[in-house]
Amino acid sequence: MLATTPRLSLREFTANDVDSFYALESNPANARYQTWEPRTRQQSSKLVDEAINSILIQPRRVIELVVETGCETETPRFIGRVGCMIADNIANLWFSFLPAAQGKGYATEAVRALITFLHDAPAGNLVAFETLQIECDPRNTGSRRIAERLGFQKISEELNVYKCKGELVGSVVYETGIQGWLK
Repeated sequence: MLATTPRLSLREFTANDVDSFYALESNPANARYQTWEPRTRQQSSKLVDEAINSILIQPRRVIELVVETGCETETPRFIGRVGCMIADNIANLWFSFLPAAQGKGYATEAVRALITFLHDAPAGNLVAFETLQIECDPRNTGSRRIAERLGFQKISEELNVYKCKGELVGSVVYETGIQGWLK
């Protein structure tokens, strides 16, 4: 495990995660505010392979982690994923959870654990960054609430900026500094 909380564990992807990842990524509700349509099993398998291969690239620029519930007395159960891509001194965070796991605080808890993991990573394991960022569709109230709950500040919001899946959509960006967030 890379990170744990009282209710969750975060770990690297393995080949055994394809079916669970497919269940998450093929769900139309989960793809609603993404720039892609629900994924096929083949696309999901390819993305799991990419997540596994990204582990070997040092320093890491992309981190993609499985989120599981369960503790020592239960069998771990895949409920979602969290991750980030680091570029230009910014760690752009993402998260996606199965509908049955939404509304229970798991995403906030998992993103908090991801941020702590990123902060505590040994020097040289990750590309350096100072800023954490969450970008989402302004209509995605769940993601907006998570960013706000975590103490991120809204730095921009644009409506009707580009066409995505036949709709005119926007972008809202939340940020915080890694050092300030952990105080």
